[in-house]
Amino acid sequence: MTSTAEGEAGRPVKLGIRLSPPCLLLVYRPARSGAALRLRKMPVKSLTATSNCARVAQELRERHRPHLDAVPQNKLLKMLRVLQEGLSGGRVEDILPRVELEFRVDPDEDLNQLSTELLDRKKAAMDEHFNRQVVRPDQPEFVYDVRQDFDGPKQHSGWDDDASFVGLRESCSCDIGCDVTQNLVCAGGECICQPDSVVVNMTCLLKSHYNETCGADSQCADTHQACDPAVGRCRCQPGYTETADSQSYLTAICRPAGERGRLGENCTTVADCNWQLEHASCPASQRVCQCQPFYYGETGGLQCWERKWRLPWGWWIAVCLLSAAVIVIGLALIITCAVKECLRSHQRSRGRVAVVTGDIRDNQPPPPYIAVVDTKSAASDAQQVSP
Repeated sequence: MTSTAEGEAGRPVKLGIRLSPPCLLLVYRPARSGAALRLRKMPVKSLTATSNCARVAQELRERHRPHLDAVPQNKLLKMLRVLQEGLSGGRVEDILPRVELEFRVDPDEDLNQLSTELLDRKKAAMDEHFNRQVVRPDQPEFVYDVRQDFDGPKQHSGWDDDASFVGLRESCSCDIGCDVTQNLVCAGGECICQPDSVVVNMTCLLKSHYNETCGADSQCADTHQACDPAVGRCRCQPGYTETADSQSYLTAICRPAGERGRLGENCTTVADCNWQLEHASCPASQRVCQCQPFYYGETGGLQCWERKWRLPWGWWIAVCLLSAAVIVIGLALIITCAVKECLRSHQRSRGRVAVVTGDIRDNQPPPPYIAVVDTKSAASDAQQVSP
């Protein structure tokens, strides 16, 4: 059980397997003196043909701690690999040689070509071998600072040695890399120049911008620039001049001088437009020199003017007054409509009361009335008229 105390785990004696169903069998001797050997069964239910044995081993160690703490990782992985191969129905006699080959460390084997899982098995085997041979400081045979000379011819390892680096267009691999001091990278098994460098006399040189140091014209990365041998820096080619608005290599570019590169002429980049056009552009969709947005100029001209969208102060005052008047009028209309609506509602409510009152009166019989005749007609008698 997982609740067994660490003192009851004792020392592992044997580790075995059962193929069907997959199960690890651990024979151990409890820590109590005179205790008999015990057998612990550990089912491996999560193991499949595609499982990562290292992950399964970690789960087993957590579930059956502390019984597996003293079991070497290499031995545990090997038992799990045998169980994994046995899932397909093979015999143990046929499985063991294949598994032993996976955990065998060959000094001539290129470990860089192995998968991550197989590399973990090789490392586990090397750790087990190291732990068997290591002499720890608490052991009697431990000696501090041991030095020993070895006979026989020396063999060059190639590790941490400048001679192991190869040059341009030479074959390379993971363990024999390209010389980074020469701006080389390994791509497709061959040393090539880095993306930000160019080849000059079979040497990779970093690209330079305007006014940066250079050794050849091809090292200057920007358009219409060349390496000035007098100063050893990238400068504009003859017939071109740097932009007048900046001297920094981040924005300074060499543009045609004289009459070339006017507005409306063909271009590939803005560097083909005349240097006097401070706000020029060369759109990829049109490929002609033109002014930037919010600027305008004449075809064949050498100047871009800014579009003036500013209004005089008088116009701004008029606009503000007009806006205030519109707001006041709008508020007045809203208030007027609200008052009218209140009056209509009040009138409708009074009309409903009058209608109800009239209905009640109509149900009452009307009172009698008297017709009064002119007193000059003495012959006419007063009549009481009833409905």
